[in-house]
Amino acid sequence: MNPQTLDMFAGVVNDIANGPRVGSFQGLTADLLRRLSEKGLTLEQCADRRMLARSRSTLEGRCREFGIRFPDYTPSNMRKHVQFIPTGDYLELTGPEVDAVAGILGIVTMTRDCVPFCSIPAHGFDDAKVALRAAGYEAKKGMAPKKPKAAANG
Repeated sequence: MNPQTLDMFAGVVNDIANGPRVGSFQGLTADLLRRLSEKGLTLEQCADRRMLARSRSTLEGRCREFGIRFPDYTPSNMRKHVQFIPTGDYLELTGPEVDAVAGILGIVTMTRDCVPFCSIPAHGFDDAKVALRAAGYEAKKGMAPKKPKAAANG
């Protein structure tokens, strides 16, 4: 690989590593390719195509080989998952992550029956999901609790 290509690659990867946290490996790859193309580098100019392979281990290995810090990202399956339960016009979260999530979202933790919980308006879930993803959480909407069935006449 020629030194100019390696310098471009190292510069782009270091820019990404020193920037905001990348949410997914696909996002990392897309950002890497976009920034390389902005610098004028095409895939044909790369002497070693493995440098841009869509394999995390390959890309991380190439960075390690050339002493480049690999950008931080957390795959979805390794993030902490939190589930909000619909209650009327609000979504409630209970469990061990309540205090951390409330701190990230800037909301107050309340207590009901000695159990801490926090709630957000249902229309604000999309913004909360983005904020939590940036903090390393994966947020989902759960199902509302089922109401008991009426006893059958019989």
